[in-house]
Amino acid sequence: MLLLSCNLKKEKKKDVLFQYLNENLFPNNFNNSYKCQFVLSDIPTFSELKEKNVFSNCISCHSDTNPKGNLNLQSYEQTRFRTEPYNPQTSILYLSVLPGGKMEQYSNPCITDAIYKWIKNGSKQ
Repeated sequence: MLLLSCNLKKEKKKDVLFQYLNENLFPNNFNNSYKCQFVLSDIPTFSELKEKNVFSNCISCHSDTNPKGNLNLQSYEQTRFRTEPYNPQTSILYLSVLPGGKMEQYSNPCITDAIYKWIKNGSKQ
């Protein structure tokens, strides 16, 4: 059970809630048994996500040569268009990789967390 203090600011409550949900949507993967293939800075940029191959599971369908759904994850502009900077909870890109989302089968906790951090910090290039 998650209890949020009344003293927390509204945005901080959202952060805590979404971290809790993210961890509990992937309950078996956040017990330190899930090893991420990449390590990101605290405030990742799109360039860093590409450099660290965060989208490696996605590129076969969402690249320059094959942009399914008109989404090229190699293009900052097209990827950024699927986000609401600072608001992962309303961003199509983030919601699509969560359990129940259209792309959940291609995602994992590392990808979800990376996309969350990128959007939460403004979806910067």
